[in-house]
Amino acid sequence: MLNTEIRDIIAASKDRGWVLEPEAKRLCSLAGLTVPRFAVATKAEEATQFSQNIGYPVAAKVVSPQVLHKSDVGGVVVGIDSNEKLREAFHRFSHIAGFSGMLVEEMVSGIELIAGAKIDYQFGPVILLGVGWYRRGDISRRNHENGTPQGK
Repeated sequence: MLNTEIRDIIAASKDRGWVLEPEAKRLCSLAGLTVPRFAVATKAEEATQFSQNIGYPVAAKVVSPQVLHKSDVGGVVVGIDSNEKLREAFHRFSHIAGFSGMLVEEMVSGIELIAGAKIDYQFGPVILLGVGWYRRGDISRRNHENGTPQGK
C-alpha cells in the first residue's frame, strides 16, 4: 500500500510535522479514496481557469506551510460563485503568512471527515477521525472554555 509516491509525500513533510492539504488529498487518492476535484493555484488566473472548467460554486483554501488550521486565519471560503469572488479570496489569502498558493476545489455534498495521525512522544501512534473541519474549532474551543484538557 505504501508506494514510492506515498513515501515521498510523507518524507517531504517530515520536517514540518504535517502534510499540506494538497498532498493529503493526493495521499487519500493514492489510497483509493474519492476526493473532490481540486487544483492548487499560484496565480488568481489559474484559480479562475480551473473553476470555470469544473463549474461554480467552489471552495478555496489557503496553502501555507505556516498555517496548520486554515479556518483560524480566515483561510477558507466556501460557496464561491464567481471569478470576482475567487480573485478576492486569492488576494486576501496572498497576505497570509507563508502563502504558497490557493487550493480550489469543487463543492460536493455528503459527509465530511477529518482524519489525522501522528506519533506522539508520550502516547505513541495516535489517530484522529471525526466530523469535518468546521467542528474541530467548536470542539477545541469548548474544551478550552470548560478547562478540560483536549483529548480527555
